[in-house]
This record gives sequence, C-alpha cells and structure tokens, in this order.
Amino acid sequence: MATILIIDDTPTNLGVMVGHLEAQGYRVLIAQDGTEGLQRAELTHPDVILLDAMMPGLSGFEVCRRLKSRSNTREIPVIFMTSLTETHDKIAGFDAGAVDYVTKPLQADEVVARIDTHLKLHAAQTQLEEQNTMLAMYREDLESQVAERTAALHEINRRLRAEVTERQRAAQQARRRNEELEAQLTAMSEASGHLLAYARTGDAAVSAEPVPLEPLVREVITAFADRIAACGASVEVRSPFAVPLGDASLIGQILTNLLDNALVCRQPQVAPQIRVSGVLDGGVVRLQVADNGVGIAPALHARIFEVFEGLHSADGYPGNGLGLAMVAKAARLMGGDVAVASAPGEGTTFTVRLPAAHRAAATPD
Repeated sequence: MATILIIDDTPTNLGVMVGHLEAQGYRVLIAQDGTEGLQRAELTHPDVILLDAMMPGLSGFEVCRRLKSRSNTREIPVIFMTSLTETHDKIAGFDAGAVDYVTKPLQADEVVARIDTHLKLHAAQTQLEEQNTMLAMYREDLESQVAERTAALHEINRRLRAEVTERQRAAQQARRRNEELEAQLTAMSEASGHLLAYARTGDAAVSAEPVPLEPLVREVITAFADRIAACGASVEVRSPFAVPLGDASLIGQILTNLLDNALVCRQPQVAPQIRVSGVLDGGVVRLQVADNGVGIAPALHARIFEVFEGLHSADGYPGNGLGLAMVAKAARLMGGDVAVASAPGEGTTFTVRLPAAHRAAATPD
C-alpha cells in the first residue's frame, strides 16, 4: 500500500480526493501547513507528496526546497497542487524540486494517474541506482551485462514516460464522459466549502421547525453511495423516525459527518455495518448512528468533540478532527447535545439528542 502525504492548509476541500485515493488502495496522510508537512514527511517517509503551492507561513515552494535539501526526504516525488497558470510559476515549482503539478480544481482521475506514474518512475529509478551500485563492484567482468541492463531500464523509463502522456489523454477523455461523476464531485466540494464557512462564523441564524428525518437520512446515504459500495459497507435505516424540532441543514451536516466517520474508522478487512435510527424518548428525539468500526477508548471520549482532535490519524485513518466537532456544535445550536458509547474493537454509537417537534408544538390551555 503506497502512502500519499497531502500538505494543504484547507484539507476539508480535499475530502472527495481523499476518499477517491483510499478507494484506489492508497494510504492517505494529511498535514495542514508547511511545518507540519515537513515533520510528517520525515517521520512517515511517504511514497509521494501532494503539495499546495500557496499556503500561509511556509509556502509550498519553500517546503519543497527544504524537502529536497534533506537526505531522508529528497528522493520523495513532489507533485504541486496549484491554481497558478503562469509559466514562470510552473517553472518555479520545478526549480524547487517538484516532479509534476496538477491544477485546481483537482480532477481525481488525473491525480491518480500522475501519482501512479511517478510511483513507477521512482521505483524504476531506485532499481536502476541499486543495480548500478552492484554492477560497479564487478565492472571489469560484467561490462556487457551492465550495458544490457542499463539499456533495458532506459527502455522501461521511456515506456513509462509514454504512459504518462497516454494516461493524461485518457483522463481528459474520462472527464468528458463522466459528466454525472463531475456533478457529484462538484456538489460534494461545495458542501465541504459550506461546512467550512459555517464553522468559521458560527453565528448563522438557526431554524427551529419540524424536520422529517427519513428523507434526509436517505439523501445523505445516496450522496455516499460510491464510498459505501467501494468498501462493501451496508447501511440499515431503522424506520419509522421521530420528528425533531431543528434546522434541516444542520441535521444534514450531523448525518454527513457521522456517516463519514463510520466509513473512515472501519476495522481492517471487515465490511462496515452501519445503523441509523431516530426514536422518540420523552420530550427528545434520539438520532443514532452506530457502526462496527475500530472503536474509541473510554479515556478519549471527552476529547473527540473538540476541534482538531483527530484521534485515529496516527493509526493511518485520515481526518482533522473537524467532523465530530461540527456535530457537537450543530447539536448545541439546535438546543441539543451529543454523546458517544464506544470501546476499542467494539464499534461506536453516536447519539444526538434534539427537542421533539410535538413537545414544542404543545401549549398549555
């Protein structure tokens, strides 16, 4: 499993890309600024780095120069992610040590094609260097063998470069054929942008009206259909649902983040099993999302709803801690709360408690 490190100061905008890379079998790590990216690169030594060119603090160009100045990271292929289109900006990226670049907004198929190609190029180059070192020890006796192997590796390199061009052409054709996929990616990207904007303000007006849960639950599940199919997950919707009093947009964000968490924090080699329910309990509606994932140690339960507490990132599970923090914030804004029941290896159940619509509608005579 190849490891991809993404260094970007707005990782929430890359949620679709992370899901697509994971679906292709890559292990994805995220760093939110240049300093964190340099530290993660040295600790994890990823196979490829996707680097945002424009970041506050250390720019992507400076991060790339530092990576190439260090012995244990200089060989890692760096691909710039940039919205810059001027020739001198692209040249600056290559001068800093990058091997390639992709333009924003990112096209998932193109990014995967470029990553795959540079992994193969890097592997071929590494193999060439290792073989040249061995052959140097026996140069006098094996000159003909050196020439033959070197020629063969140059041919592999030539073919791989030709494959880059072909994959780029195929990616362009795929983008034209997959209009429906592009529309879905655009919608999910816009949803991520709305979530980030809401998290920054926190002062938007909140509706307080009856919200039918089941149509909203099924709409969110449909948005995750590709990811659910890719990991062989099953989602059980336990009808009927009680009707809470709240804001449909905020409840949709809660469901989106909890379903995403259940798909991400799954146990290796185990298909995710997810259950969604919403029952009436006195004057409140208990909206629950339960899974059979890796679980969370009880000692960590108090932290998981805090901003930037990505508890599983060290174990290879992507995430920046914003999702569960947004769940807690949205629940509070609607006069409710959220709780977690979980243990390592036993799955996790999140319970969001919201005021029941019938209670709010009742008035004394």
